[in-house]
Amino acid sequence: MSLSTILAPIDKEHAAATLALANLVAAKLKAPVNALIVKRDPVDAIPMIGEGISGDIVQQIMDSAEAAAEADAAAVRKAFASWKGDSAAQLSETVGRLENAVARIGRAHGLTVISSSDGMRSAIDAALFETGRPVLLAPLDEVKSVGDRVAIFWKSSAEAAKAVWGAMPFLRTAQKVKVFTVGDSDAELADLQQLRAGLALAGVKVEVQAIAPNSDGDAAQLIDAAADMDADLVVMGGFTHSRLRELVLGGVTETALGNLARPTLLAH
Repeated sequence: MSLSTILAPIDKEHAAATLALANLVAAKLKAPVNALIVKRDPVDAIPMIGEGISGDIVQQIMDSAEAAAEADAAAVRKAFASWKGDSAAQLSETVGRLENAVARIGRAHGLTVISSSDGMRSAIDAALFETGRPVLLAPLDEVKSVGDRVAIFWKSSAEAAKAVWGAMPFLRTAQKVKVFTVGDSDAELADLQQLRAGLALAGVKVEVQAIAPNSDGDAAQLIDAAADMDADLVVMGGFTHSRLRELVLGGVTETALGNLARPTLLAH
């Protein structure tokens, strides 16, 4: 079972870590990688034109923006060429806003692998909210494995369910899968057992663990649980509350993004 194709938008700062993870996924799931460079459109560098800005100044701004965009793209091409080796990955380029390109092109791929860096946050949002496909976030440092030991952060929500079933290609090949939920009410325990039964029907054997809530907060407890099992993949729903509420109140997704130490598959 495969996710068909992998889109990997890359920038000059974190291309190596993103491509390394994409390559691991490609090898595990036998899915080709399409690495993507998005060059900034020089037109986006032009400020609101008032009476005091001449045509010559506008042209200078555009020329400078074009040179900077090409320099950045050249650095990414170099990183891709040095990484590629015998990989069958291909490199494509487009011009425009990063988030718009990721949303548009991501819809034509089965999975988007993208850096968790702050500079890619607009692209992460676009991939998560606008492609309808799962998103795999790459830590800033290169990883050596993915999907052998999977931690599922479970909450009975549409987002978490979409993430779990979107991760099925990984779950079917994993050596160990463990589902964690924070909460010990009868309803939460029943939800946990129901997920275990559903995955068992799909041929995936999992362990489940309900974590009693404490003052550390749900996110910290889940992150610690993944670390304790040395997970090399976390699966979770993305922003089960509104994005603004998560940002203000510090939901599990936002906290996890700020402490990303292992590849994390999200769906919304």
